[in-house]
Amino acid sequence: MSKRCIAIVGKRHAPDGPRRCNHDTARGDYCHQHLKEKQGLRIMKVPHAKLGLVTVKPIHKDDKIASFNDGVAQYAQPSIRSNAKVVKDYLKSTKDINKNSEVTIPAAGKATKPLKSKMKLIKPIHMDLPPSPKPRKPRVLKPKQPKLPSISLKPLPKTADERSIASLLNRLDVLRKLWNDQRMAGVLKVPITKRDIKLPPTGPKQLGQLMKLFRTERQAWVAHVNKGPYKMTDEKAMALIDKMIK
Repeated sequence: MSKRCIAIVGKRHAPDGPRRCNHDTARGDYCHQHLKEKQGLRIMKVPHAKLGLVTVKPIHKDDKIASFNDGVAQYAQPSIRSNAKVVKDYLKSTKDINKNSEVTIPAAGKATKPLKSKMKLIKPIHMDLPPSPKPRKPRVLKPKQPKLPSISLKPLPKTADERSIASLLNRLDVLRKLWNDQRMAGVLKVPITKRDIKLPPTGPKQLGQLMKLFRTERQAWVAHVNKGPYKMTDEKAMALIDKMIK
């Protein structure tokens, strides 16, 4: 609802004598020209609200900015970086405010005229119980990967039998790691089996014993993998071992 500005016009605009301003206003007691002239303020659009209180001249700390009685102080918006506070029925600056700066109050407060009488709080008879705390999820400790002894390998020999023995030793070492590899067990969805492969002693029959041992261990690992959802064959196992050696 608009009303007539209460300011008295000076001699410059009233040569016949002092008179009341002819402008109407819906925001406080003064029109925007006299609000700017008398209080150094403007009520205008601000980025975070429809209307806010903006200065047109610098304001010093602890100065009275605007009053709630004339309807101007209520346009000060709350902010986490306030530069004014509500004192009785007016706004008071808490720091120096530069020209063309918005006047803000603490975010917890509201720019409304304080009540003359305080309302009494009625304590409830029955108090609600506090909400029960949320159950914490149990901490799952990941099992540590056991350290496995590696099969010591000699440099690649020159003869055909020695090269075959060295190749079989490499494949048996890879196969032993497949039995105990936690990551591979997770991919194939099978339990980890701690398996140690005992090598035959060196001698003239070592090559044949290693070939038989490699076939037996490979087929046992294929049968172990087939207990899970993934279907393994002897050919796939051979290809996987050769790929891991390379």
